[in-house]
Amino acid sequence: MGILSILLVSIVLGAVLLYITEYFDLSFFLTYLSVCFIIIGSFASVVSLCLIGITHSGTPAQLKEYEIQYESLVRRVETLDSDYEDVSKSDVIEDVADWNIDVENSKYWAYNPWTNWFFNKKVVDSLQTIDIDSVLENKN
Repeated sequence: MGILSILLVSIVLGAVLLYITEYFDLSFFLTYLSVCFIIIGSFASVVSLCLIGITHSGTPAQLKEYEIQYESLVRRVETLDSDYEDVSKSDVIEDVADWNIDVENSKYWAYNPWTNWFFNKKVVDSLQTIDIDSVLENKN
């Protein structure tokens, strides 16, 4: 994203410098600026369409991956209440917190009308947050 920003700024600055130095007339300046924005807009549209296609393909694989991550975290939470010290409790709590943040962010952006094209709702709707207390209560 940084490269696109630098490219856009350099094109606009180049166009402004051409106009300020009066090397070219106004019609050339506007033509140059228009062509630059058409090229950048076309490139951004192609990239966006590719990202949307990638996001919405491979749904079963994404669902399986998230299901495995979820089950793994639940199992790790269940080991918190055991006598085993195989797992650092702070690491488990941190991983669960990261999972919950990722799930909430995905759900927020998936239902935002400006960004929902970039999220697969089937995958996002299948995600669940993990409540450590309820997992430990259900275990007992």
